[in-house]
Amino acid sequence: MDIVVIIGVVATVIGTVAVIFFRQRSHRASGSSVVAPDNKGTISTSGDTTTSGDATTVHAGGDVTGPVTTGDRGTSVRGDFGGQLVVAESGAVVNMYVAQLPESAPSGLKDAFGEARELQLSGDHESAVKKAYTLFSSVVDEVERYAVHRLLADSYLELEKLIEAEGQYREAIRYAEQSSIDKARADSLTNLGYLLSERGHFRADVEVTSKAVELYGGLGDLANAAALKGNLGLSYTRMASYAKAESLFRDAASEFAKVGSPISQARQMDNLGLLLASRERVDEAAELQRDALQLVRSAPKRDDSNESAILGNLALSLARSENPQNLEEAEERLGQAIDLDTRNGDDSMRAHHLSNLGVVKDHQGKQAEAKKSHEEALTVYRSLGRRNGQIHELRHLGMLVQDGKEWAPAREYFNQAIEISRSVGYDFDLCIDLISLARVQVKSGDFDGAKKSLGEACALAAQCGLEEKEAQARQMLAQLTDD
Repeated sequence: MDIVVIIGVVATVIGTVAVIFFRQRSHRASGSSVVAPDNKGTISTSGDTTTSGDATTVHAGGDVTGPVTTGDRGTSVRGDFGGQLVVAESGAVVNMYVAQLPESAPSGLKDAFGEARELQLSGDHESAVKKAYTLFSSVVDEVERYAVHRLLADSYLELEKLIEAEGQYREAIRYAEQSSIDKARADSLTNLGYLLSERGHFRADVEVTSKAVELYGGLGDLANAAALKGNLGLSYTRMASYAKAESLFRDAASEFAKVGSPISQARQMDNLGLLLASRERVDEAAELQRDALQLVRSAPKRDDSNESAILGNLALSLARSENPQNLEEAEERLGQAIDLDTRNGDDSMRAHHLSNLGVVKDHQGKQAEAKKSHEEALTVYRSLGRRNGQIHELRHLGMLVQDGKEWAPAREYFNQAIEISRSVGYDFDLCIDLISLARVQVKSGDFDGAKKSLGEACALAAQCGLEEKEAQARQMLAQLTDD
C-alpha cells in the first residue's frame, strides 16, 4: 500500500534540459491528516480520499505546469501531479483544532472556520483569505492561530502569491513550535520548503526541508521522511550537486521499496532517471524509467496521472539521444501520455506534454511543428491561469525564434516571461530568462541593456544558490565589460 500520497510535479533545469520532477509537499484534503506528494506539487482542492495504513491517501487531479526543453527553456513549476511533497492539509488542521475548541469559545468560531475551509475546497481562495482574516479577532490560543495561518498560507500558495504565503507559513511554524506540535511544524516546514524551491531559493529550501526530515524521522513517519529526501534531491540537482542528488533519489526509492509503496518508489526512480539523462547516461536512465512505468502499471489501482507523467519524462530522456529510434519512441510515448491526459480531461498535463512534444520536434529539426506545439500549450496555460506554464512556454518560444535569428520577437517573448516571474516572485525563472534576454540584447546591439540584465541575473543566482548560472552570467558580463 502506498503511504505517501499527494502528487506534485516540479519542472526544473538540469544541465541543458528542463524536466518535470516529482516533488512532495504537504497537502490538504477533506478529513483526516494527510501525508504528502507535478515538478513543480501543489495543493489540490479536490481528489478522492482513501485510507492507506495510518495515513490518508489523496489522489489529486493532474493540475501540472511546466515544460521540458532544450537549453534553458524550462524551469521550476508546480502542479497537482505526482511528486514527493509532504503537506499537512488544511482540512485536517481545521477539523482537528475546531474539535478541540473549548465550550467557552465564541459560538460562531467553529462555523467561521468551516466556512473558510469550504471556500478553499470550492477553489475560491480570494474569499477564503478574506474569511480567514476575520478569524483572528476570535481565536484565543496558539493552536487556533496556527490553523488560521495555515489556511491563509495554503490559499496564498494556490493564488501564486508566494511572498504572502511564505510569511504565513513562517507564522504557522512559529505557533506550531509554541504549541509543541511536531507534526504540524513538520508539515508547515515541508510546505515552506516547497515554496522556497518554487521561488528558486534552494539553499533556504535545503535548510528548511532538512528540519522537516528530522522531525518526521523523530515521529517515526518514515514515508514522509523518505519523500522529503526526494525533495532535497531536487534542490541539490538545481544547485548542480549531482552526486548528492543521485544519492538522495536512490535512498528515497530504496526506502519506499522497503515500506511497500510502489507508486512512490516509481516516482523517485523517475526523478533519478531524469537526472541521469541530463548527465548523458541516457540508456541507464531510460531503463530505470521503463521499470518505474511498469511499477505504476502493475499497481492494484490504476494511476493514470503517474503513468502519464512517467511516459512524458521517459520521452524527455530519450530525446537527449541523437538516435533516431529513440526520438521515434519519445514521440510515441508522448502520444500515449497525451491520450491519457485527454481521456481524463487533464488539460494542464496535456499542455505540459504538448510542450514536451515541442521539445522532441525541435530535436528532430522540425522547428515549425515545435513552435506550433508550444503555442498550443501556451494557449491552454493561459486559459487555466497557470502562470508557471506560461513562463515556460514563452521561454520555449523565445529560444525557438532566437535560433532563427529573429531578435525582436525573441526579446518580446523573454520580456513577457520576465514580467510574469517578477510579479509572482519566481526568482529562479527570472534568473534564467534574464540571461536569455541578455544574449538577445547582445545580438541586437543593446549592450547596456545586456549588462543590466546580467547584473540582476548574477544577484539572483547568488541568492538562489545557482553557482553555475552565476558563473555563466559573470563570464558574459566580463566579456561585455572587456569589449
